[in-house]
Amino acid sequence: MKTETKIERETMLLPEVIADNVVGELERFLGGELPGAREHLAEFAETVYANNDNFRRLLRSRSNRGRDSLYAFMRHWLTAWVGENRPTQLSRIPRHYYVGGELHA
Repeated sequence: MKTETKIERETMLLPEVIADNVVGELERFLGGELPGAREHLAEFAETVYANNDNFRRLLRSRSNRGRDSLYAFMRHWLTAWVGENRPTQLSRIPRHYYVGGELHA
């Protein structure tokens, strides 16, 4: 059984679900799997949340700001992950995605 994360306890956000969505969209865009990326993003979000007051405040924001920010951060972190783990695919990712922008068909 999965243990509830600190982000889940303190916000309405589900980092594993957001990581799954972000990785899934990039996998579809690139046409291949990114094994280990989902776990990395969810764990990294928890680490940043535990150690950064500004990030905690941002994710605790009212309305959709916290959710939208977590999506943007995860897209940014995923780009870095691809650069480290799949460097040949990095050039295929649009520049706006590097800073959290959405992929467009």
